[in-house]
Amino acid sequence: MKKNPELKIIALTNFEDTSFVKRMLKNGVHGYLLKNTDKIEIAKALKTVLSGEIYLQKDIRKKLLNQQPTPKTNDNGLMQKLTRREHDVLVAISEELTTKQISEKLFVSPKTVETHRMNIMSKLGAKNSVGIIKIAIEKELL
Repeated sequence: MKKNPELKIIALTNFEDTSFVKRMLKNGVHGYLLKNTDKIEIAKALKTVLSGEIYLQKDIRKKLLNQQPTPKTNDNGLMQKLTRREHDVLVAISEELTTKQISEKLFVSPKTVETHRMNIMSKLGAKNSVGIIKIAIEKELL
């Protein structure tokens, strides 16, 4: 992956242990399937991963979500991705910029910055800006 960062990897394995799944995801896999997966789900996983999203088999997804219920999820059960603009706001928050400074830097209104901040908190399951940074570091978003 260091030589080909655009490479997409889907793990196909018998290991259902969530710590193993988390380690694989942390190391860059884009999908995780068990060997008993049917061909329809494999095709769905391929389409999802090729579109730039992460795919986890339903059983694996349930196990991971039962361990960490805090982040909001989308219909696939995966943590919602931050938009590019939300990521820009996240980086600015990590630089300790005020709402006014962020709005000036990104050429948006302070209200828009606050909306992005609220969306980030919701997506990450954070309660405040400190929580945003803590979770962002844990999830390697910064």
